[in-house]
Amino acid sequence: MFINIILDYTASIIDIILLYLYYRTFFPSHRKEIPNYLFVLSFIVAELLLTIYANFMRADYSNFKMISTILLNLIISYLLTYLYEASALARLFVALSAQTIFALSEMISAGLFPTLLSSFFPSHADIDLSLLLISKLIFFLILCVIKIFWKRRLLGSMPQYSIFLLTAPIAATITVMALPFPFENTRPLYFSLIAYIFLFLLNVVNFILLDNFLYTKELEKEKLRLNQQITFQSEKYNQLSETYRSTRRILHDTKKHYMVINKCAQEQDYETILKFLKTSLDELERSYSLINTGNLVIDAFVSNYMALAQNEGITFTTNIRIKAEQVPVENYDLCIILGNLLDNSLQETRMIVPPHERYISVEIIGKPDKMILHIINSKREFVLEDEKRTERYMMYHGYGIKNVQNITKKLLGSYSIHDEPTVYDVVVVLPNLKYIPPKRKVIIERVPNTD
Repeated sequence: MFINIILDYTASIIDIILLYLYYRTFFPSHRKEIPNYLFVLSFIVAELLLTIYANFMRADYSNFKMISTILLNLIISYLLTYLYEASALARLFVALSAQTIFALSEMISAGLFPTLLSSFFPSHADIDLSLLLISKLIFFLILCVIKIFWKRRLLGSMPQYSIFLLTAPIAATITVMALPFPFENTRPLYFSLIAYIFLFLLNVVNFILLDNFLYTKELEKEKLRLNQQITFQSEKYNQLSETYRSTRRILHDTKKHYMVINKCAQEQDYETILKFLKTSLDELERSYSLINTGNLVIDAFVSNYMALAQNEGITFTTNIRIKAEQVPVENYDLCIILGNLLDNSLQETRMIVPPHERYISVEIIGKPDKMILHIINSKREFVLEDEKRTERYMMYHGYGIKNVQNITKKLLGSYSIHDEPTVYDVVVVLPNLKYIPPKRKVIIERVPNTD
């Protein structure tokens, strides 16, 4: 009886750890307002309730026990998700999937290993205990596979860590199959349980260390992305500042030009006036912004990238139909979105080797309820895998796109990409949240009475 109690509570502690690690995979951290001790206590109390109920229904072999146990596990698993910040759908998915994997682990253990274990252990009780412990390691193995899939983008460049993560639970499962679990002799049983607990804890420590390592790598990537975004924003700020200074310079010079023209007109020196006007017009032509919507970001960026593209022999076409008052977002957000999109298109088009077609098409449409940015550019049909892993490529095609997506999501807009072998097409729609649609007048026509 005492041995059964020890085994029950050992299995319960292992279940608590497995459930915590499973939730940790999907939910980065628990609610900040919940103290750590209360967080841990919630898992312990939940598993204690399940253990007490299982012991209470131990002698019951009816369908009611099976159904009630499943429902109680699901309810408690779902309630534990409220320790984390998540949507209702995410809570339900994680709770259901956790219990499904627990059941699947027991089915795999009971289906694959009894025949093999029967050659080692003559007693059914010994075999059942081994199967129970092996099922926990199978759950852990499935958890590792889920972790690898969940972090596949990060682990794609580090396959050795995926192998290391899977090796530990597989080796532990093989070792447990060789451990004796004799019910008739308590001392070897205790030694085997201690050995199993140490094996399991080694797997847990290995999992947490690798998890923390991946988290550190994610932070490093996020830091790199932020640093690159700061550099990008600084460059765009300098472009806007230069445009503003250029405009101020033109206004300042124009005032002086008018003073000279006025003096020449008073002296009737018309020949000097004509020469002066020609020089001034040439200067204005060189300084004139190609795009004039009244919005500094749109005018400066589109004009600047048009000049850069044309200087490199890239066809740059525009369809700008928007007024400054139709821009529904702050210039800071628009700078990130439009700057990144134009940067991506120019950098990609630059890589195309003539005589292949190189072009960029920019369309910005303003409507009362939204703003539409539509950019199409030609692209290379093939990109080497080594190039895709370079920081330069990730800056324009990874972090830059991620920044656009984040800002668009923050503004409750939509972002869509149509990527073909030689064409890259992106559309960003930004809603005007202040727009109030006009009320429609309902006209009811009376049908004349023909009676």
